[in-house]
Amino acid sequence: MELDDLRTQIDKVDNQLHDLLMERAEIVLEIGKYKAKSTQPIFSPRSANENLAQADCQASGKLSKGSFAAFVDGNDGGFYPYARRL
Repeated sequence: MELDDLRTQIDKVDNQLHDLLMERAEIVLEIGKYKAKSTQPIFSPRSANENLAQADCQASGKLSKGSFAAFVDGNDGGFYPYARRL
């Protein structure tokens, strides 16, 4: 396989990741709206820890458990400032 073909494959995966992350962001914001209406705290350490543990369990292949959990955690953390304004 040629380098250009590999780069095309990466671009395709990047586009899919973008679309999935945008879909996930919408869901995260909906959760924030729900919590704001119900007076639940936006951030729940217990829930966050459960999400990270689940991410660790799902990690496989070349990606280490810690790096996949860090990816999930980093993406969730980026939404908190938006959710707090709800």
